[in-house]
Amino acid sequence: MTVTPPFTWGAELGSALSAADASSCTVLYVSRPAGRVTDAHLRRLVGAAQLRNRRRDVTGWLCFTGRHYLQVLEGRTAEVGPLLQRIAADPDHHAMRVLAALPCRQRRYDAWAMALLPH
Repeated sequence: MTVTPPFTWGAELGSALSAADASSCTVLYVSRPAGRVTDAHLRRLVGAAQLRNRRRDVTGWLCFTGRHYLQVLEGRTAEVGPLLQRIAADPDHHAMRVLAALPCRQRRYDAWAMALLPH
């Protein structure tokens, strides 16, 4: 599913999450950066995400491969949906595609407000 602002779950993903009564979900997406990404840029991005995510009880990780962002987000569906909207609207992200959106009963990354993983 390619995401363009405004983000919607799309019929298929939305139905799957609704049918599962998904109050929480795990989402995996990939996108391309708009320009050059430096280590300092990644540190600022992750630091800002950690602050926002702690307030919203969202967890997960980010990996930058040098060409793509790969990110997992976990949290209440009501928080993750709007967060994906903001990411999709961010001019730093291009060609965002949601690879998976699954109901989540137990988080895998509950200790990470946002971890930066090495590529």
